[in-house]
Amino acid sequence: MHQKVPEGTPGAVERKNKNDVMVHEIVYTNGYTGYLKSLLIKDDPTYGKQLEVVLFDDRDTVQIAIPVDSKYFDTFASTVGNVDFAKPFTFKPYSFELKDGKPLPDGKIPKRIGVSITQESEKVKYYHTPEDPKGKPFTNYNEHFDKDEHKIFKIKERKFLCGYITELASSIPSWDVPPAAVPNKIQGNPNAATTGWDSSIPKSKVKKDEFDEPFQVPDKDSGLPF
Repeated sequence: MHQKVPEGTPGAVERKNKNDVMVHEIVYTNGYTGYLKSLLIKDDPTYGKQLEVVLFDDRDTVQIAIPVDSKYFDTFASTVGNVDFAKPFTFKPYSFELKDGKPLPDGKIPKRIGVSITQESEKVKYYHTPEDPKGKPFTNYNEHFDKDEHKIFKIKERKFLCGYITELASSIPSWDVPPAAVPNKIQGNPNAATTGWDSSIPKSKVKKDEFDEPFQVPDKDSGLPF
């Protein structure tokens, strides 16, 4: 995850983005840790439909934009239902080539792409599963999908997840004071267990961030479908 900063900012690195423009960024390899403040599906005139995730702690606020038409959205939206909103969690995107992945028609190696969520040092499991879909569409992996059929499936899946996120957003606590001061006084997600605040979890110092290369997926669903 990258935070765009002015040239000369300590710790920043420079690179050319996909538009061949030189940018300067702080790169965060360990993700962000904080409380969930809000979730919002919105249409951006430049980047298209996005999920805006706002995390915060008693010092800073982090705004992360996830393209809905991406596997980052698929994994986050399919997992966040098991997050306990009364506690902080860590949000970390990943993208890596599969060791035994067969090359795609364009010669590229399939990648495993998504967002990992951990809470109290434990990985948060999917809220929607094939065994318990809770309304979410799932494919029959014994049935072959051609490219067009896969696109149709992803449209249906993401439409459902956008509706689910909008519904889930209404259950996020309204934080009126720094959350670290009242971790046990806020009602969390009723779908998740509740325990106390872990003061050993580091707090994010980032003010605002958005997905960019390599965490934005320009060719959408290249690689293996989830």
